[in-house]
Amino acid sequence: MPRRKNDKPKEENQLRRSIRLITKPAAPVTKKVAVKKLAKAKKPKPAPVENSDGKADQAQKAEAPADTK
Repeated sequence: MPRRKNDKPKEENQLRRSIRLITKPAAPVTKKVAVKKLAKAKKPKPAPVENSDGKADQAQKAEAPADTK
């Protein structure tokens, strides 16, 4: 009698499932990372107003003494 796809030994099936579990979640993780990178890339534009970025803080500190004097 010919073997069907699901007639493989349990161990083999479990190995394949574990491999799938390990390899498949990679796509959503990279998507999250990409979203975070996009968010970081968008932040520096309004940064001088919000003071959210270290570089923007330095730029404002450089401007502040000129304003106070």
